[in-house]
Amino acid sequence: MISKAIRIAAFIVLQIIHKRLPVQKNKVLFLSDVRDSLDGNLKFVWNELSGEQWEKEVYCKDKQLHPQTVSDIREISRAINTSEYIFLEDVMPFLEFYTVKEGQEIIQLWHAAGAYKKFGFSRSEEGLRVSKSHNKYTKAITSSAGINDCYAEAYGIDRARITATGVPRTDIFFDEEWKLSVRNSLAENFPQIENKKVILFAPTYRGTHIGDAGYNMDMLPFDKLREALGDEYIFITKWHPAMYNNLKSTGQLDTDDDFVIDLSHIRDVNSIMPAADILVTDYSSIIFEWSLLDRPIVYYAYDIDEYSSGRGLYYPFEEYIYGNIAHNPEELAEAIRSMRIDESARSRFMAKFMDKCEGNASRRVVELMKES
Repeated sequence: MISKAIRIAAFIVLQIIHKRLPVQKNKVLFLSDVRDSLDGNLKFVWNELSGEQWEKEVYCKDKQLHPQTVSDIREISRAINTSEYIFLEDVMPFLEFYTVKEGQEIIQLWHAAGAYKKFGFSRSEEGLRVSKSHNKYTKAITSSAGINDCYAEAYGIDRARITATGVPRTDIFFDEEWKLSVRNSLAENFPQIENKKVILFAPTYRGTHIGDAGYNMDMLPFDKLREALGDEYIFITKWHPAMYNNLKSTGQLDTDDDFVIDLSHIRDVNSIMPAADILVTDYSSIIFEWSLLDRPIVYYAYDIDEYSSGRGLYYPFEEYIYGNIAHNPEELAEAIRSMRIDESARSRFMAKFMDKCEGNASRRVVELMKES
């Protein structure tokens, strides 16, 4: 495995060679070093971008699972230098050392909707080093015009580069057959959910580094929750990969399979959500996509004061709430049982954070691209 410094040095050297390559008109690159396959927003835009005039290329390779080689870096450098349009949905560190060519568009789709936890340059006050790759975006999208300023701050770019198109991967939430198929597929694989109320537990990433990612499992005693909720309910857990690995290695995820189904191996939580009747989360951006389902939600915010003063939120926590809040396991069980949803609060929430997510986001992104 080559070090980060060597990877960066290799990319910089390769720029000397590849910067002479011409930009190929109508060549579109879908780029990710955190995915192993075309998925998420990238896949939806790929599917929307039809026509023989487009030359579409994909580079998707999870650098955590497959450490980058010089050959990988060469491929990334060549692809970036020759593409007219470059679509991303996460950070691409190499862009920090790239000079955008005339006529190129680097379009950031981002992997999350809304504006919840601060990210990018919005976290500069925490003393973190933020990748200057964000500055290279010529365009970026959001789920609602009301949060464009948050993204302009996070990327460190002018607000004029931000457009509220909606988030492409949310388009599928308006496909009723897809939603039904997700539930049916889960029932086929896990017949124990039959006639149960399915609780999706999907907390946000906690930790400064991958090695210390984890969760306070004392706040999630499944044995006591089962006793409090009875046989009417069943949990599906969806952990962040780093949290899952650390919790598993320390033996903290030994749970009763009749009450807890772990689906952490499924990368895209959107492909699980329609199977759930209620969501339990905290500060995860899943709250935005979940709002499209119009189903109950519980905010399990036992550490809200600590989290807000540390990582930080774009808006006061109260502005995100349209369901029950719980601060301990007893309150969590009660909040789940009540299955409450505040429809007026949800309407305000969607107007502020999700007003462009109504099934046409992929089309708008392609239209935005063509405006170049």
